[in-house]
Amino acid sequence: MLKTLGIKGMGKALWQALCDRDVELSHSDCLGLIAKQFSLKDWNALSAAIGQDAADKPLLCSAVCRCRG
Repeated sequence: MLKTLGIKGMGKALWQALCDRDVELSHSDCLGLIAKQFSLKDWNALSAAIGQDAADKPLLCSAVCRCRG
């Protein structure tokens, strides 16, 4: 279980890690990648799933592997 307050922090951490490796990706794109990790279409869908009370609401997720061969 993750606290939703940390979701934006996950996007920022991803953005920083990519910058450290000279990979240019916008913060917005990183938030979209985080949303995909939760099997959601984009950041707007994840934001809607989080809702207004994001600081207190836990986000339950299950790990799904979608490997491409």
